[in-house]
Formats: sequence, structure tokens, C-alpha cells
Amino acid sequence: MKDIFSSFSEVCTKLQHNLPYIFLMYAVSMMVITAWITPPYQVPDESNHFARAEQVSRGQLLAVFRTEGKKEPRTIPDERVLMPDIGGYTVDNGIQKTASYYDNIPFHPDVKVRLTQIESSKKVMWNEGPLTYGSFPNTAIYPPTGYLIVAAGIAIGKAVDASVISTLYLSRWLNGFACALICFYALRLARNSRILLFIVLLFPLTISLFGSVSQDGVLISLATLFVAIIDNVENSEPRIYTRWQMIALVFIITSISAAKPPYFLLSPVLFFISLNRKAKIVCFLIPLVLVTTWGLLNIRNYGVVWAPPYMRINAKLQIRHILAHPFQFAGYFFNWNKEVLIQHVKGFIGILGWVDMWLPSYFYRLAYIASLSAFLSTISLNLKRGLRLRLALLVLTIGCFVAVITAQYVTWVALETPYLGGVQPRYFIPVFPFLALALTGFRNDFLLKKWQLPFFLCVIIFPFITEIILIKQLIVRYYLFQ
Repeated sequence: MKDIFSSFSEVCTKLQHNLPYIFLMYAVSMMVITAWITPPYQVPDESNHFARAEQVSRGQLLAVFRTEGKKEPRTIPDERVLMPDIGGYTVDNGIQKTASYYDNIPFHPDVKVRLTQIESSKKVMWNEGPLTYGSFPNTAIYPPTGYLIVAAGIAIGKAVDASVISTLYLSRWLNGFACALICFYALRLARNSRILLFIVLLFPLTISLFGSVSQDGVLISLATLFVAIIDNVENSEPRIYTRWQMIALVFIITSISAAKPPYFLLSPVLFFISLNRKAKIVCFLIPLVLVTTWGLLNIRNYGVVWAPPYMRINAKLQIRHILAHPFQFAGYFFNWNKEVLIQHVKGFIGILGWVDMWLPSYFYRLAYIASLSAFLSTISLNLKRGLRLRLALLVLTIGCFVAVITAQYVTWVALETPYLGGVQPRYFIPVFPFLALALTGFRNDFLLKKWQLPFFLCVIIFPFITEIILIKQLIVRYYLFQ
């Protein structure tokens, strides 16, 4: 019996060392199939992301809002509610044409994709007419770094005279392959956080974002690489960062912060890693200057009013409301609705489509078990090692969560609403790697103990179950009439 257990332990240890390759096998197969089965534009804001990437493919790194300074006619008597600006951004009209064929699907779980929709949309080609003005202000604000891969796919599609829809699928796959490879390399570097990262990177929501043309997959991948570099160096002797590693850290924190400013609150972690004082200051100031510069260049796009009037959005007055009632606003963070919180947890795992495609209830329970197993198979009882950095990561992660929720409250919640809202779970996935490293601690080696083996085996098996259920649910949601 002892020999059998030893053999089993040896196999599990080898699996743990080869976890990056297991991830790559799962991620690529799941991404390719998911990107193929998911109908066009059935990832949140995918048409708007595709439009922003199309701009980048033409070298338009900074979006420019074209307007005559007019507003939509007032439909709400409340003068505090801002009416949307009339105007748009230059984009190939093929994106709007193809997106119109699938407008009836989001938020209608019973509506299926019809063959006529697919065939008609495939006939739309690039450059069929002059550039048109499209309305995608929620993605026009993003920097080009998150769209470089998709933009390359669009450039290839245009060069070979592919249709807009064919280019969309090509861009999805290119983006997915790139995200999978970045995460594969990150998992090779990661040590203590590897198993927790493995399980979350293979959640349905993460895979869906990888296999889309949004920037979210790239942000998740870069954040994972950022944490993996720190995990690797802080668990090495001597703990020395190479020049290329420091450049990578600066590039990554700049990229994700320019895309989502609340993520910049994670950058102070640079002051807690093994760099000399000068390097810490330089590595912090460069992203600060670059992100600030991007914000100033992009300030006009940030000011575009585009939310529907019925939502009663006014960001400036919302900020004033927070400043006038700081303790009241702080209390909102302790007034969570249990059902809403559970829905957000399930959303983090995967509520796909336009948040209208739920997975079976038993799958979420399996995901809870797999996540707990990942934590138990990684947990270290050595609380002293790396404690300063771990506490910093924990505090910064919590601060980032608060900043993301606050930003959404300001920009996407009705004026003076007495509760939080507007947050989608996908915004938290790039923050999770930092939390994972905070929870797993720092050790020089990693050996699976006897009590950790069954938990680790659960982690390895769960993605296989995920792939089967994910494919089945996508087919049922979009193609099968019941």
C-alpha cells in the first residue's frame, strides 16, 4: 500500500511540474471550440471592441470623436441627467452591418441563431464603402496595446479579402492563442500561485474572453504574467530581477492601468519586491507618467456622454455625491444583497453571452469545490516567509476591488443611488492573480503533501468537466430549439 501511495504521489508531483503544459492543452482546445461555436458579437461589447481594433489596424491609436457639438433632444425633465452627445468614431461600416444581423440575440435566452443570419452576415466584406461613424465610446477610450493581436488579425483578413465575419473568427483565434501562450509562459514562471492561477484561467468566463476580440483576455494574461514574474523571483535565491523582467513589469502595469485606471492601485506592489530604492521609484514613476499622459490625451473621449437618459447618469454629480456623503457611501460596501453576491460569484466562474447564458447549477457547485481544492493543495503553513509582500498584495487587491466598484458606481449607476452596482465579474479577473499570490505565500520548494494529493487531482480533472459542459451549453443556448 505504501508503494502504491508513493507511486501516486510521484505521479501527482510530476503533474504539478507539468501543469503549464496541461493548461495549454486544455486552454487551446477549449478556446478554439468556444470561439467557433459562440455566434458573432455574443461576448459583451464584442462589436465595440472589434470596432476599436479596426481603428488600431488602420494606425488610429487614439480615437477621435467626431461631433458638431449637438446633444440628443431632452427626454427626461431632470436637468441633472446629461443627454448623449451626437456623433461617432470612424470605423469600417462592415462591422455595423454584420452586428445588425445578431442584434436580436442578446438578453433573449430563447432566441437562437438562424442559418439565414449566418449566411447573410458572411456576405459582408471589408471596404465596401467609405468609413462610417460608429458609436462605441465605451471602447474608444482604450489604448491600442490591448488590441494589437486582434488588429493584426483584421489586417490579415483585409489583405486576403476575407469577409468581416471570417476575419472576426480569425481574430478570435489569434487573440485566444496569444492569451494561452502568455499564460502558459506565466505558469512556467509561477511557483506558489501556479495551481490557483491554473483553475481560474480555465474558468468558462476566462476562456470565453480569451476567444473573443475584446481586450479583456489580454489584460488577464498580462496581469497573470506580472504576478508570475514576482512569484518566480521572490522564490529564487538570489532574489534579483533582470533588466528585461523590470521592463516587462513596467510595460504590463502601464498597459493594464491605461486600459482600466483602477488597476493602477496595484502598482505600489513594486515598492515591496526585491528592487533597490532607485529601481522601485523608476519602475513606479514610468507607468504613472505614461498612464497620466494617456489620460490627458484621451480626456475628450472620457468626457463623451453616451449612456441612455433613462439610466440617469452624471459622473461629475455622482462624484460630488460621494464626497458629500463619504461615510454613507462607505456603508454601501457593507450592504450586500446575498443573491446578488452569489450571482457575481457565479458570474466570475461563467455566466456567458450577454450575461444571459447560465451554466447548470451543479457546475457552479463543482467549481466551488475545485477552487477550494486548488487553495488547499497550495496553502502553506509558513506564514512568516514573504509576509510583508503578501500583506501588501492583500491590501492592494482589496483597494483595487474598491476602486473598480467605485468607478462603476460613478460611471454606470443612476445618480445618488443608495446601493452599489454596474460591476461585471470580468473586471475582477485581472486582479485575481495578485490575490492568488497573497494567499499562497512564498516557499523555496513545492512538494505535494499526502493530504494535498486528492485536492490536486480534483484540480486537474475539473477543466475536463468544464470543457464538456461548456460546449454542450453553448450549443443548447444558441442553436437547439427545445
